[in-house]
Amino acid sequence: MRTTFAALLWCALASSTTIAIRKHESPAEKPLPATEENVLHRRRDRIIEWERIDCGPGPNQWDPADIEQIAMGIQHLSGLTGKPGNGPGPGNCGRVSCSWGASIWWCNDNATPYQLGGWEDIVEGAKKIFEKCTEASSEVLGQAFAKDSWNVIIRQDTC
Repeated sequence: MRTTFAALLWCALASSTTIAIRKHESPAEKPLPATEENVLHRRRDRIIEWERIDCGPGPNQWDPADIEQIAMGIQHLSGLTGKPGNGPGPGNCGRVSCSWGASIWWCNDNATPYQLGGWEDIVEGAKKIFEKCTEASSEVLGQAFAKDSWNVIIRQDTC
């Protein structure tokens, strides 16, 4: 039953992100019709190369977060505009979402300050974790590492 619930949350997240991406297009661009082919094309234009997705507590022994709260955090981040930045790393992390003990972080592992292309980069990493690391019990815990030296973490935290 929980797996079905997680799948439903995933579907809701996927559709809300598509809407958020369309919402923040440049007004000068003529929007494409929302066909499956156009949506898939748009996603390919924004592909981030992921080195790996690690599930579980890892070396920091983090605890898992509630999938419902993480789903709401991902939806919130999907609606943000701008380009998040972080100071020099490695391991320079900032919490970008936290509610009811469920947090999403992004970390810069570059030796210099780093700016992402937009909040949707963090959203994509969080969705990768959500997709691969959701446990049968309704919890999720993991870390997604991008090839260009930054990462996203989903874990339990005090908010």
